[in-house]
Parts: sequence; structure tokens; C-alpha cells
Amino acid sequence: MSLKTEVHLMYTTKTLLGVLNLNLAFETFFLNMFFRQEATFDTEEIDLDKVLPDLSVAPYISPVVAGVVQKDKSMQTSSFKPAYHKPMHAIEPDKHVYKRRPGEAFNTPQSAAQREQAAVSDLLMLQRDQVMRAWEKQASEAILNGEVIIEGSNYPKTQVSYQRDNENTITYTGTDKWDDSGAKPLDAMEAEVTDMDYPADVIVMSKEAWALVKARHTDAEIAARFDKNNGAGISIELGIQASKIAYKGMMGEVHVYVHNGFYHDEAGNKQYIMSGAKVLYVNSVAVGGVRCFGSIRDPKADYKGFPLFPKTFEKDDPAGKFLQTQSAPLMVVGNANATRLVTVK
Repeated sequence: MSLKTEVHLMYTTKTLLGVLNLNLAFETFFLNMFFRQEATFDTEEIDLDKVLPDLSVAPYISPVVAGVVQKDKSMQTSSFKPAYHKPMHAIEPDKHVYKRRPGEAFNTPQSAAQREQAAVSDLLMLQRDQVMRAWEKQASEAILNGEVIIEGSNYPKTQVSYQRDNENTITYTGTDKWDDSGAKPLDAMEAEVTDMDYPADVIVMSKEAWALVKARHTDAEIAARFDKNNGAGISIELGIQASKIAYKGMMGEVHVYVHNGFYHDEAGNKQYIMSGAKVLYVNSVAVGGVRCFGSIRDPKADYKGFPLFPKTFEKDDPAGKFLQTQSAPLMVVGNANATRLVTVK
């Protein structure tokens, strides 16, 4: 078997997926916390069924009168076309094959084939991380805003709304604002939790909102409300940036986190996921987040749905090898009214 044939076998999609599985992805907060289910679709569009809740009470009726047949719960079906990602890189001989790799021993240099294999692995990890950052960004938007706006330089602006009620997007005014001298943020947080139709079990705060808590309450007051023995020391590493999410403990039955994550947009500008003074309340069970993936528009994928579909391909004259990873994600919120976003300043 020739060296060229061996290298080609190494780069099958099955092998590339195996490399992804061996190299664990970074932790992602919104995906891991609120989107714990996954579904793939062999169609370009994703169809979602939503059963509307029936909160009516049973009517009073005489025991000697025949009962009335009630209608079943109504259902809505919506179709969404997911976003599409396909980052691509070239295996450049001058950069990836002929030159010594960082850390490569001078006395035992790698062969050209070994360097190419290592470059494929490195670029595969890079593309995986790029796509998963996009998933995390989309997941955060869905939870924070009750909708997702898909927009790119080569993608028309598209809005996918999960129909969150207006009462779950709140902006404090007047003396309710947390920068008011008489504000009691911890009392306001407890009130919001119990006011929701689906009481929150997770609170995520921006750094600015947490600073207002610290400004309006003494350390003793905060310590009296938070139990750090339950889940103490939790610190979630964000692949979306180098810093960590701070776990502040439990306030009653609610886990409280401070999120200061950011990403870089297409222009290279830093964008904070939770900008301004915002507090997010979520019932992590009732929200029903699902990671949905539509069909991969590629005959090599048999047009089936995959979370990630990596592949290599070649071009002639000039000869070149390319690596591409495709994904058609849509982070779906089953019950947007299990979330509430409050701007507190």
C-alpha cells in the first residue's frame, strides 16, 4: 500500500469524527445548562411541534347530567430553516508540511506526511471550536431573548422567534432600578423567581448586575442569603473566552452564576454575551432546550443530519488539500416562558 493511499484512508470522515471524539470539546455554559437534548433531521427545514398548555379547571356539573366531551390540547407546528456553517482551511505545504512544527525535535524531524496529519488534526480542532462557539452564541441568544437572529456577511438576516410573552422581558424603571439608593436587589431577585409561571432554578447575572448587588448589600447580607456549601467551588470553563463563569452559590433553591463571557464577531470586535446590567431567570427543566441539526448539503453526507460533518478534498493545478467542517444548527427553546430577562439599570 502506498504512502499516499495510507494518508487518504486517514482522512475519511469516519476517521475525522474519531479524532473529534478523542479531543474533547471545551465546556459551554448555555449549551450544557439549558440544551441537554439533541435531534438531527434529514431535511433542510426543522419541524417543531408545540403542545399548548391547558390550564383550565374542571367545570362544575350535576352528577345526574351527562358529561361534555372536551377538546384535546391544541398543537402548533412550526418549520425553521437552521443556520449553516462550513469553515474551510487549506493544507499549505510551505506552512504545514515543509517547516518544522512548534515543539518538533531538531534531531528527529517528522516526515512530510506526519506534519500533514498533525496539521489536519489541528485545523479540525480549530474548526470544531469555531462552530461550537457559534452554537453557544446561538444558545445564549435563544435563552436570553426568546428568539434567535441569524445573520452573516453571506446570509440574509433571519429571525426565529420562540414566542416568549412580553411579561418575561422586563426593564426596571424609577426606584426599581438597582442603581437607586433604596434598591434591594436580592429581594427583587427572590420576587422574580416566585413571580414566574415556571419558577427559576438558575439565575445568570452579568458582571455589571452583580456589581450592583455588591453595592446595595453588605457582605454579611449576601452571605446570609447564599449557601455556598451546596455546589461550592463550581467553576465552569468557557471555550468562548479565557476566563471563567463565577458560581456564587444557592439562593434558596436557585443556583446563581455571574457570566462575563464574550466572543469576537466577524469584524474582530469583542461582543459580551450579557452586556449591561442584566439578570436572567430560567427553569432549566421546563425550558426544554434542544440542539437541532438539519441536513448537511453535501452528497458525501448523503444529505443526512449531523452535528458536525468534517471532510477533506483535493484540487488540482495548483494541487491542494482542503479541510472543511459543516453544520446546520438551530438551538430550539421548547418553552420560552420558562425564561425571564430583566434589565435592572
